[in-house]
Amino acid sequence: MRTAILLLCLFIYCTTARAQTCTTPYRIVVLGSSTAEGMGATPGHGWVALYTQYLKGINANYQVYNLAVGGYTTYHINPTGYVPPTDRPYPDTLHNITKALSLQPNAIIINLPTNDVGRGYTLTEQQANYQRVISLATAQGVKVWVSTTQPRNDYTASMVANLKAMRDWTFSYFGDKSIDFWTGMNQPNDSIKWAYSYGDGIHFNDSGHYVL
Repeated sequence: MRTAILLLCLFIYCTTARAQTCTTPYRIVVLGSSTAEGMGATPGHGWVALYTQYLKGINANYQVYNLAVGGYTTYHINPTGYVPPTDRPYPDTLHNITKALSLQPNAIIINLPTNDVGRGYTLTEQQANYQRVISLATAQGVKVWVSTTQPRNDYTASMVANLKAMRDWTFSYFGDKSIDFWTGMNQPNDSIKWAYSYGDGIHFNDSGHYVL
C-alpha cells in the first residue's frame, strides 16, 4: 500500500485504465511534519520530492505544494479560527487545512506520523482533529489521503502501543484512503528498520523515503 501513494491521486478523476494516460495537470497539497518535509533524506530525495518528480514525469504541469513543517501535529493543521483546548497549539494559518484548500487542490495528503503521541495527545484528540480537517475538505469536494503513523525508536512501550493503535484506526477509518507507512519499515520490536534508518531514531534515510 505504501507505494500506492504514487498512483492514488492520479485516479481521482481519471477513468482510463492507466494513470500514464492522464493529461490533466492536477494540484496536490501535502500537510505534515518532518517526514513530509524531507528530514533524513538528502536534498531532493524526500518522499514528497520523489513523488513530485514522478508526477511531473507524467505531466510537467502537475503542481505539488508541500506545506509540511517539522514538529507539527494534528492540531497545527486544524482550520483557521479553530480554538484548541488549553495547552494545545493553535492552527498555523500558513500550513493548515484552510491554507491547503485555498490552493484549490484536487487532492490532499496528510503525513503526521509520531509527534502527537510524543506530546501525549490522546487517540481521541488525534482522531477528532483528523475528522475536523477531513470534514472541511469533504465539504469542498476535495479528497484526502492520510498516512499511518510510523515506527520510532525513542518512545516507551506505551507510546509505541499508541502509535500502533493510531495506525490501526487510520486503516479502519480511512480505508482505501489510508497510506501504509508502517508495514515493512519496522524491526520486529517496532523500531525503525535499520536499512531505512537515518540514525536519529526518528526519521528515514534516502532508502526509506524511496519506499514511502
